[in-house]
Amino acid sequence: SRPGAHVTKKVSSLDRVGSDSASARSRRGSVAPRGGDDRTPSAPEPHGSRSELGDPMQNLFALFLAFLPQTPAAPPSAPKAAENAPTLLDKVAILGASLTEGYGLQAELGAPVWMGDVLRAAAKRDLAAPERESSLLFFADPRGVGAKSAKDAREKQPTFVLALDFLFWFGYGEFATPEKRLESFDFGLAQLAPFTCPLLVGDLPDMSSALGGKPQMLQPTQVPDAAALAAMNERLRAWATQHENVVVFPLGELSAKLRSGKELVLRGNTIFPSELPELFQSDLLHPKAMGTIVVWLAAADALVRARRDVPATWFEWDRQQIYRRLYAAQESERKKQREKKQKEWERDHPAPPPPQPTPEEKRQAEEKQRRSGGG
Repeated sequence: SRPGAHVTKKVSSLDRVGSDSASARSRRGSVAPRGGDDRTPSAPEPHGSRSELGDPMQNLFALFLAFLPQTPAAPPSAPKAAENAPTLLDKVAILGASLTEGYGLQAELGAPVWMGDVLRAAAKRDLAAPERESSLLFFADPRGVGAKSAKDAREKQPTFVLALDFLFWFGYGEFATPEKRLESFDFGLAQLAPFTCPLLVGDLPDMSSALGGKPQMLQPTQVPDAAALAAMNERLRAWATQHENVVVFPLGELSAKLRSGKELVLRGNTIFPSELPELFQSDLLHPKAMGTIVVWLAAADALVRARRDVPATWFEWDRQQIYRRLYAAQESERKKQREKKQKEWERDHPAPPPPQPTPEEKRQAEEKQRRSGGG
């Protein structure tokens, strides 16, 4: 029914009740004042009094019917259908290198953790396990690993691709000339181009500070200079404008803010400068668990801002709550790891053989056996 139709019906019902009452009054005639009434005799009875409307219960029932909604209620299955409607998180594929793989997080959390676990801990609803197409060995063969992982992900027909550090080793590494570095970066973009589903890709951060990390994971010749870094990120943004499904996550901007020594506010989370040691591992290249969560929050914020079909209500934004969920989700894996370590320790440290009896203990045992046999 058109908006407001039920309101018109309500008003019509009320008019009908009033009209019926007026007809009843005309048939009965005027109402004489009751004896002993202290009101002014000439004053009329208040509209709706017992003498005018007859049986009050019948009229209350008529009023109740008049105010009933005229439009039919939504079928019970409608909310459930909306809740189960397909979304871009139905089948996620994740590409990337050591950041995505959760390098170093097992030592902190007691179980292997990767970006797919962080995504599931942050999601407000249960998600299927993402397709894992990331590799710790990405740095050893960016072209080979990158091409294969992107191809494998496409074959699984994902509804969403997360590629926060996929491009890193196409821009970092040793190259003979600056042109070769740009050529490598273009190769990385070419691997992402065939995807037609929504894709969130991170740009290149300045990780020159990792040259002072312990252990040192990057060599000076592997780090692009500021001009090369800017050129590649500009190329990424120009490429993204030609692909409507692509959202660029400014990973470089986040990294710079975290290392700036200034307070950062992100979706209600305040990250203080003093927290930097709690966000990065000692190599100054890889984040700790909380640092990985902050990276995810910034990436999710970029996704929500860029796509109207991804509401903020899909995700938890409290980083402490995400950390608790992430930790709790790994409890069974931690138990397996503890049992595995216990078995390895028992294997490497077998129980010593029982001590040999002393001569006196041998004599006593033989005497006891002799007596037992003789009895």
